[in-house]
Amino acid sequence: MGQSQSAKDQALFDAELIQAAKEGKTTKCQECIAKGGNIDYNEFGRTPLMWAAYWGHLDTVKYLQSLGADLGAVDKYRGWTPLMMAVLNGHTDMVQYLVSQGAKVDAKDNDGKTALDLADNAEIESILTAAMEGQPTVPTAGGVAMDDMQLAIMASMSPPLPRRAPGADHPRVL
Repeated sequence: MGQSQSAKDQALFDAELIQAAKEGKTTKCQECIAKGGNIDYNEFGRTPLMWAAYWGHLDTVKYLQSLGADLGAVDKYRGWTPLMMAVLNGHTDMVQYLVSQGAKVDAKDNDGKTALDLADNAEIESILTAAMEGQPTVPTAGGVAMDDMQLAIMASMSPPLPRRAPGADHPRVL
């Protein structure tokens, strides 16, 4: 005998929620959840929040977290957390946010690696190192913490830093 209509509807809402999170469509996430989509739905070992973190959709992560989505969720295949997934794609703003919200920087994946081990970006390494040393999470320039005045001066004088190395058009593939 087949699935009940409510089970089919639930599967549809959950699949739509995952897709909306991957695409950073926060309004669509809201609609899916209003219809019954599960914020902790686990598609192939990854939750909507994990997918949003992976693709760098900060507003979507904030929305899902506001509803209680788990920042400590763990990918069942590689043991990655949302923080690790953001680190892998060089999403500095996402890493900064997740750390500020209490994401565990010392969590280890299935290979025994932490988010710091996975980082290949000096600014992200600085954020993670500061967090592991118990320092408050602050924006950095070249790995050096800056105060509010330095941040204001820097913001007025320089263009935003690139998020990816030149020639890196796409995030890493999982």
